[in-house]
Amino acid sequence: MTKTHHLALIGVRYPQLALGTLMAKRGFRVLIVDQNSAQSTLTGEEGNQYAFRRRPAPLFGLDSNGLLRRFLDEIGIGRMLVRRSYPSNSVSYQVVLPRHRINLYPQRDATMEELSREFPESVDSFKALYSELDGQAGRWYEGYGDLPSLERGWGSLSRLRNRGRAVWQSREVASLLQGFDGMEQETAFLSLQHHFLGGYPFQTRPSALSAALIHSIGRRGTFREPVGTTSITSLMSDRFQEYGGEILRGAKAANVRSGPGNFVTIDMEGGPDIQTVCLATTSGIAGAVDGLSHGAGKNQDDENGLRVPVRFFLGIDASIVPVGMEDNLFYMRDDDGGPLGLKALYLSMGPSEGGSSEGKSSEIPSGSEGSDGDGNRSLTATALVDRKVLRGMTEEIISAAERDILQALEAVIPFLDRGLNFLGSDLTAKAMEAAPRPLGGWITSWIPALVGRSRVLTGRRGRVAVMEVPPWELGLEGETLTALAAAGALRKVLEKAR
Repeated sequence: MTKTHHLALIGVRYPQLALGTLMAKRGFRVLIVDQNSAQSTLTGEEGNQYAFRRRPAPLFGLDSNGLLRRFLDEIGIGRMLVRRSYPSNSVSYQVVLPRHRINLYPQRDATMEELSREFPESVDSFKALYSELDGQAGRWYEGYGDLPSLERGWGSLSRLRNRGRAVWQSREVASLLQGFDGMEQETAFLSLQHHFLGGYPFQTRPSALSAALIHSIGRRGTFREPVGTTSITSLMSDRFQEYGGEILRGAKAANVRSGPGNFVTIDMEGGPDIQTVCLATTSGIAGAVDGLSHGAGKNQDDENGLRVPVRFFLGIDASIVPVGMEDNLFYMRDDDGGPLGLKALYLSMGPSEGGSSEGKSSEIPSGSEGSDGDGNRSLTATALVDRKVLRGMTEEIISAAERDILQALEAVIPFLDRGLNFLGSDLTAKAMEAAPRPLGGWITSWIPALVGRSRVLTGRRGRVAVMEVPPWELGLEGETLTALAAAGALRKVLEKAR
């Protein structure tokens, strides 16, 4: 007799694991189908004895009020994960301008001291702006409610009221931003954070609520991620199976169709079919599976305004890392940006000696007291490049861009030529196939924040959910919103089938 499942998921990435673990904890029979034969803990870059951070933005949301932390607590791994794997940074991140270097601290008073030192004439304008932004962000987080309300989308009336108030007060933020007109360095300080943390075009004035959420990241703190998101996905995979979930590895889904009764059938390559009440996956995977590809995973090459995170991977001798350089650094260049116009860069330092989370540099900030500076560290320089520019790539342009990045980094890390190993970039055709997904404008970036839930496409009478994962600047909080939205979309069907 064919074994049936309440929920089957295709792929074992974070959104599928998050949704599967939540539903398994609630007592549903959940199966995850993954075509890889074994759980991967090392990326391709780590095969070069370096552990590169694949996300171009600091990990956030693990603070006590964060959505990601609340979700991880719900499935039983939050406190364990934060304590063992993701210690908080003393500095959230650092912003480097041609004539300024500013540390962003979780404590707003400490950040104001930094701004007072670097921009003494405009510190009062910064204080007024951050006071308004913090108020709006606080009201938004208060309106989150509990996880079940997030599954329902808009949730409570108070959430709707708080969101409406934030939109109404956008005029106040716009007025405060006008106070920075003509202040080139102050404007660059704000713009550089928006550029990476908000996924906007290079501008200083996103919507008020979006600006509030962007700047709340530094206040809430960021966390060291010595092995990327491996700790989260590994612990979640273990907990998923403890709750009774199954993972079928080395199995590829070929087709999805309506099965007998009210079941959905997954035709497997070289294996027995799978019968399930509900099915979920992400849009990227759905585009490659017959029966799911319609309307999912569309090619976005022709969309205007899309920018792609392009990463340059380097190994660096830890002894030349300057004292005071933080592991997460946003850098504004003092030139035209070179062949590709890469004027803004995000620099992320990884651990030394092959990426072990037990290594010194994963626990001790670079250049800090107590670090002996031994070993090699990974350095990822990320830039956001217009997709139209990438279409015209040639070997000559790629070589010129890579040389240009090295020259630009010397302004931040002197003497790079003495201890640098350039390992490659996303600019090669093969690498671009696996590069991070492109970004849209503010609508796609912060739509989960504005409407209360991420986009989930449903079909087959509500039995199939295709998760449209938000762009990377929302990080795992955005993917968690997506998983919760999918849980809400499938809840009624699953409850009837229990």
